[in-house]
Amino acid sequence: LLRTHAIVGVLKEAEGFALAYEAERRRLGVADFDDILLWARQMLRDSKEARDYFRMRFPVLLVDEFQDTDPVQAEIILTIASDDDPADDWLAMRPRPGGLTVVGDPKQSIYRFRRADITMYEEIRLGPLGGGEAQLVQNFRSVPEIIKWVNKTFGELLVQVDKVQPGNLPLKANRKSIAQPHLAVTLLRGDVDPEDSASEERAIEADALAAMLRKVLDDQWPVLAEGASGDKPGTRPVEQKDIAVLVRSWTDVDVYVRAFRRAGIKALTSGGKLFFNRQEVRDLANVLAALHDPLDQVALLAALRSQVFGCSDEELLLWKLCGGPIDYRWSKAVDPPERVKAAMATMKRLHQRTLQVSLPVLVGEVVAELRLIEIVLAGAGGPQAAANVMRLMEQARRFSANGSGGLRQFAAWLSRQREEEQAGDARIAERADDAVLITTIHGSKGLEFPVVVLANLGIQRKKVHEPIPDRANHLIHVRVKNRDDEFLTPGYQEHSDHEDVHNDAEDIRLLYVAATRARDHLIVSQMKAPKVNKTTGKIENTLRARLDPHLPYGTGVHGLQKDGVHVVDASELPSLPESPVLRDPVAEAVEVQKALADRADWIANNERVKAEASVALTISRPTDESGHRDEMDLDSTFDWGTPLIVGARAGAEVGQALHQVMEVVDLANPGDIGPLVKSVCEAEGLADQVADVRAMVDACLASDAVQRAVAADEAWREVPYMIATDDGFESGRIDLLIREGDELTVIDWKSDSIGPDAVQQAAESHRGQGECYVRALEQVTGMPVREVIFVFARARGEFALSDFPGPHIR
Repeated sequence: LLRTHAIVGVLKEAEGFALAYEAERRRLGVADFDDILLWARQMLRDSKEARDYFRMRFPVLLVDEFQDTDPVQAEIILTIASDDDPADDWLAMRPRPGGLTVVGDPKQSIYRFRRADITMYEEIRLGPLGGGEAQLVQNFRSVPEIIKWVNKTFGELLVQVDKVQPGNLPLKANRKSIAQPHLAVTLLRGDVDPEDSASEERAIEADALAAMLRKVLDDQWPVLAEGASGDKPGTRPVEQKDIAVLVRSWTDVDVYVRAFRRAGIKALTSGGKLFFNRQEVRDLANVLAALHDPLDQVALLAALRSQVFGCSDEELLLWKLCGGPIDYRWSKAVDPPERVKAAMATMKRLHQRTLQVSLPVLVGEVVAELRLIEIVLAGAGGPQAAANVMRLMEQARRFSANGSGGLRQFAAWLSRQREEEQAGDARIAERADDAVLITTIHGSKGLEFPVVVLANLGIQRKKVHEPIPDRANHLIHVRVKNRDDEFLTPGYQEHSDHEDVHNDAEDIRLLYVAATRARDHLIVSQMKAPKVNKTTGKIENTLRARLDPHLPYGTGVHGLQKDGVHVVDASELPSLPESPVLRDPVAEAVEVQKALADRADWIANNERVKAEASVALTISRPTDESGHRDEMDLDSTFDWGTPLIVGARAGAEVGQALHQVMEVVDLANPGDIGPLVKSVCEAEGLADQVADVRAMVDACLASDAVQRAVAADEAWREVPYMIATDDGFESGRIDLLIREGDELTVIDWKSDSIGPDAVQQAAESHRGQGECYVRALEQVTGMPVREVIFVFARARGEFALSDFPGPHIR
């Protein structure tokens, strides 16, 4: 009974998390791609007007890559292509005659994890489409030798099973052979100790593949030349950019990149979910996290130990023993290690900039100050790592431009991205760049490459105990494990076995997709035979195990030709050097001088053009507390990285802390604000002012203005603006802006040291600032501004100003 209660508790907790997540998404107005699909389907189901509109607009539909279509997408397609009313069984709908044509290859159905499975494909093909089809068998991509091997191999692997696996439809090559046809399909055989770990095997395979590709490049294997046709195949020597290494997953992919680099081969990765976990990206993210929060010791230590600062564990220990805190704001160490001391000073200096410049400017300064581009270029990552750093700088620019927030929000976003991993490596170039491409088989779908290498085929497909949908009965089967006990919903095991059958079938299709990406040469790497479980007798669940019985054996016989496959023994290939091979030619001194002179000319011309194009600007900011506006004349030499501190942001540090707290605190339900106030004050170096700031925040939260904001139709905080004037620009930031009906009201926090009797007089002294706000809001929004309320936190009072001079919408 206790075990049952424990499992039920886990289920309820999971349900609670799911409901909370959904509620938060709805509160934030966040919709993902699945939401959009579901809403579109529901609209077509519920609205005859919508169905009639889209049926009239799209009387004929052509759907390509139909094997990649999921059930919701398929239902939308059938609903538009049919004249039938929606039914509970959407597969009962029939398209209008000639209204729907689909093109698909079931052998390339590899997106089951996105709900596009072969079962649905077959149900639509045989149901709504009535089984009428035309077979397309001509292949215009691959040479005949590759097509012959693919037909033979997958004629044995693709065994037809209804709604599980399509049979193999032999392809007909529409190209002629090119020079050295015996090299069209090559097997790279290795000799790896069966007891070696998977990581050790990958390291050996990476070295063997690097040596193999070095041989391919040095021997100038022929590939189809640009402009040549299939029946007149002109050739040219292979280049690095012609080669694609396809892997099932990104496990240990850096091993291959490093091995290729040692062989003098440039490589880039593309399409993987690794960007935010790349070392250079993690290093920069840790620096930014530590700059945002000086108390984040984990991020600070990670940054200090990284390639950015290069502090050793011994140096960090000595720093601690010398009395140094893990906090760059305080310097208490006696005779500390110089490297750590310098790193802490750099972090402190950069932290001071976080309050002075915008997010993209800050990230740019961090990268420049720490020379991160130069560091990663000199490391194993090379140009790819530099491209990733520059991409992160661009992410910061877009993040700021979209109004997503500053450093605090960006650091939190980076942390979430590392967990969710939703981005691929930044591409350092397009196909024109001379570099080997490493990508996943899924990422290669729809593409073709002159030379394709199948690598890392020994990755074990893990059994994932995820919820399993039972679409026929509208159920979800789950497995919940609690310590040594587990709970299975009735039917889970049956459906889990069914999933295994489908996943096994999809593995074969994954191999088919990989092999058919090759245009001129296909290289298959096979370092050791698949393992067999000694207890169960079952062979390992890998792509290697699927393919191995259909590959010839010839280890130790270099150059063996068997069953249309050219066998290469990895042991016969030259060993890689221990350090990278520099194959780029050394520039002559005269070439270097010319390049430097050209660069100097470009810089001079660039500065001249900027000087000629620049126009003197005047940026006005809201008035100071004396009622005078501050103007800045900006000529062509103005540094746009200089902070424009405007409005209340120009106040004292205590006032700055007040504004930071009021920017993030929940106005409706503030709760215990003590930790927030303390954290902000410590970050501002105001640890002795916590009580003062807390009192001011309490006064603001208790004000009538905040109660109006809570009840308002809409409210926005920290609203930036810049408007054009006759003599330049006005720029500022509004602390709190609310909309009540069709009118706007500005609320501004003040930390003036005044008494309750001076509130009205102090508000009048800020009338010029209010005028700026009113002028900007009415010009930009076209809505009238009712009043500007100044909340004086120290005096615990507020006063509203209205009837501003000048033209108003009223």
